[in-house]
Amino acid sequence: MRMPTAGEMRTQVAYQERVLGTPTELGDQAATWCDVLTLYARVISLTGNELFKASQIHAEVTVEVAHWYNPRVSPVGRFVIGNRYIYPLSVNGDLYNRFQVSLCKERIGDG
Repeated sequence: MRMPTAGEMRTQVAYQERVLGTPTELGDQAATWCDVLTLYARVISLTGNELFKASQIHAEVTVEVAHWYNPRVSPVGRFVIGNRYIYPLSVNGDLYNRFQVSLCKERIGDG
């Protein structure tokens, strides 16, 4: 895992978490996505050798998102870049909690 530099992290990314709405008369709750934080990240579409190495951990990995460490980021949420929805499968930090690298699966138009 190579540490990203500040100049590489220039894509603005919204991180969202799922929030349950108020219950209806039938008792079911509609879940919606809510922005939790905005951060700058290095977003790389994995191809070729990187995709092969990542698939040894998760078979569906297509995107790598690297950003400064934030304890709120976890596989429970998702990253949003325009109309791209990127779901972390694993979030790995370095030894000193300076940055995190998320191996993700992308779903286009999955609002």
